[in-house]
Amino acid sequence: MPSKSSSDERPLTVLVLDVSPVAWGERDVQRTASDKARLAAGKRSLGPATLDELLSAVQAFCSAFCSLERDSALAIVAVAGTQVAIVYPRQDQLETFFANPETKLDTRSIPTDLMEGVEALVTLAAKDASPSAPLVSSLAAMASAFSMALCLINRFLVAANAGVSALHDSHVWNRGNADDEGVITAMS
Repeated sequence: MPSKSSSDERPLTVLVLDVSPVAWGERDVQRTASDKARLAAGKRSLGPATLDELLSAVQAFCSAFCSLERDSALAIVAVAGTQVAIVYPRQDQLETFFANPETKLDTRSIPTDLMEGVEALVTLAAKDASPSAPLVSSLAAMASAFSMALCLINRFLVAANAGVSALHDSHVWNRGNADDEGVITAMS
């Protein structure tokens, strides 16, 4: 079987969203106050955006992305409070996807899967929420989400390379030129 050239590889895009109820609740309060003042002046709302608007925009982006990049793969990781989860694809689809990375996910399920995943995550975060939870734990959750995104990318690369680690070739870590380090060369 011929090996794939770099132009034949299937790319993966991972979105990381913060859907924390506390943060979005604060934005909703700000928006309500702003909207009242603007409405009294006969002007329309300028924001800030609501969680529903964010999720609608993410759905629109995902639909456009999947229609323009038909061979690309997409995953969405979300953070709510101190909880992190993959909200698209759902867990049952994720295992199938990594078992055969050439399988295309049903992009028609993005709106439903995204909303169900976010709802489940927010519910879980609400159960674990404490009024004294510091901002640091929320920042740690965001760092955890980015780590999860990197793990998804690595898992995708390993699955796409028939189980061989994406970092198997040690030559990619050699310095590419005087301006970059080996990691940047490997990413290209």
